[in-house]
Amino acid sequence: MAAYFISFAALLFASLFIFRDKKLKKMSCILLAAALVIEVFWFNSYAVGSLFKKEDEFSLSVSDESVRVGGASSSAGENRAVLPDGGRITVSVSGIARRVVSVSPIVIPYGSENGSSVKISVSAADDSYSMYNRELFSDKTVSPTAESKVFPVELTGNCRKMLIDISAVGSGSAELVRIDFNKKIPFVFSVWRLLSFAFTAAFLYLLIAAPWSKRTLADKKDSFSNVSAVITAAAFIACIALAAAARIDDYGSFEFGFSRDYGNQMTKELVDAFESGHLWLNDVPGEKLTKLENPYDWSLRIANGVDAKWDHLLFEGKYYSYYGIAPVLLLFLPFHALTGIYFSSLAAILLFSGIGVIFLSALFGEYAERFCKKIPNGVLAAALVTVLCSSGIWYSLCFSNFYEIAQSAGFMFTCAGFYFLLRSNVIGGEKIKKPSLALSSSMLALAVLSRPTLALYCVTALIFIFFGLKKESADKSCRLISKKTVPYLLSALVPFAVFGGVQCIYNFARFGSPLDFGIQYSLTINDFTKSEFYADFFNISFYNFILAFPVIKPVFPFFFSSFSKLGAAGYYFVANENAVGILWRALPSLGYLGVVPAFKKLDKEEKKRFLFLAVPVGILAPLIIIFSIWESGYGVRYCADFSWQIVLGGTSVLFILYERVFDRQLKRVFEILFPIAALLALAVNFALLFDYCAFTGTLRDMALAFAEQMSQLQ
Repeated sequence: MAAYFISFAALLFASLFIFRDKKLKKMSCILLAAALVIEVFWFNSYAVGSLFKKEDEFSLSVSDESVRVGGASSSAGENRAVLPDGGRITVSVSGIARRVVSVSPIVIPYGSENGSSVKISVSAADDSYSMYNRELFSDKTVSPTAESKVFPVELTGNCRKMLIDISAVGSGSAELVRIDFNKKIPFVFSVWRLLSFAFTAAFLYLLIAAPWSKRTLADKKDSFSNVSAVITAAAFIACIALAAAARIDDYGSFEFGFSRDYGNQMTKELVDAFESGHLWLNDVPGEKLTKLENPYDWSLRIANGVDAKWDHLLFEGKYYSYYGIAPVLLLFLPFHALTGIYFSSLAAILLFSGIGVIFLSALFGEYAERFCKKIPNGVLAAALVTVLCSSGIWYSLCFSNFYEIAQSAGFMFTCAGFYFLLRSNVIGGEKIKKPSLALSSSMLALAVLSRPTLALYCVTALIFIFFGLKKESADKSCRLISKKTVPYLLSALVPFAVFGGVQCIYNFARFGSPLDFGIQYSLTINDFTKSEFYADFFNISFYNFILAFPVIKPVFPFFFSSFSKLGAAGYYFVANENAVGILWRALPSLGYLGVVPAFKKLDKEEKKRFLFLAVPVGILAPLIIIFSIWESGYGVRYCADFSWQIVLGGTSVLFILYERVFDRQLKRVFEILFPIAALLALAVNFALLFDYCAFTGTLRDMALAFAEQMSQLQ
């Protein structure tokens, strides 16, 4: 409570004495006052009510005649019952016959100072109904302490009997000491809730009402770039925080996981193979596996007790890796050769994701400078926040396996490739920069060497290159191939040829075909050598990646998944059920609904660019990628391959409408709604990440406490 009031006083001081803008002072004070009122009369409504309820306090011990305990593993003493490791106990209390306004089971750690959290559910019978039909609350998570949480109870008349269910969260243990009744419900003020109000207020003010938010790039070029740098820095810090959260163990410590003798398929096995001078992995498949009738049949392997390296390729009696070699050749192999240490998987994912976020932000800035000079800075900042939040790369930071390495590396190279592609001036009136064009082709080719799925963006880049070729040849000759255009073509195509050649040679050396990446030889859940496509599989992916509406509940984190297999009759692999469509994770994606009126307002040259550049990148390539992953099933981390492209495409349509269709009144509505959409993007994507991350140990307890603090009424 003290921390809350100190924080409140600090924010009030900032509002009154630090902020110079009078409107900001006024708005801040109003919102802080509203936050205080909501905190007191909403989140502490039970505590306020308990001030006017005077009921006698009483306690019952475990040994009391009216108390029966079921499921306790042993007795820790005359007045205590032990909760089994990872188990549950049920406590029934009879003959209460008095008014009860609160209940407080006193549960303390057993066997260690850091006992497991427990979930508590309570049902009761009262004067209006004699059976256990009053479920007062269920699965309330608390950390075992000598001062357990006081839960409010609302019954009709006297309480007749009560049923308390206590279950362990995880594998820890605790013990029930006694049950207190009618204790005063304490006031609990949440600093996090206060900061959330303050952040929301500051965010909306800065993007809607602050003077800089109404200026445009046409007014002052650096007015947006400075804010963009702050947003990018915040996103990079978020990458570090999420990566740290992924590796906090039971003792609250954090390590990157560099090792001399351990690694996964990419950080170690491919490194060892290349250092040994061959392309197959050093591990030799067991004879049982190679002689199995169908080694790719997972059920057959299980039935025969045959071990196999998971998600490795088995081809002609040897193990191979499907995953891209760009991270191996550029990072893991050189690092091991120089240090003798295998590079950390988590550090690699953080490196790739962080750099990718920086390039995505830079790409948006380049896009804004070229095409959005009349869009207000507040709207641009909101769009950047939305694009970054909905990029999908955050899921890769939650885990540290070779899947996430390939995903994050592909994301980084794709963002860098499109950034340099725009910067090369292949579209626009400025002179083409051949070094930037060469860098773009190199980055996009390396994206394919990281994740083969991303080859589609190389195809879309070729369309950009063709537009640049026409621009390069337009000065002196109408011929596309001339002395003037040869340097341009070399800059654009040689990187594709070089890196693409490496991939083709690598494929041919392993599987005898330059276009065979080997995915069908995977030892995983599905037998990819025999899998068949059905339209339902694409429908499942399309629905869950694009359309799935969030489930909204009045408990933290408020937005929840609505994954659905749409009643598919066949087998479809689901890695996780974390699904909210990109249309709702990033509301500007709905801009595609206005594509027809926006298209009509473009001139002839702009229509060509929209059809041949924006549509392939923002619509066609993402849809083809969604279609192509049917065999691998659904995994939310795949959205890093296409999410930001879809969001940027929908945003572009809205920007066209803003500049050429909307009147002044409609523009103002747009300027308000865009920051609100950005705030929703923050909330929805955070909620999905909160659900997706596998919290363990210390972090799990912190997350549960945070969740309770954010939404619990007291």
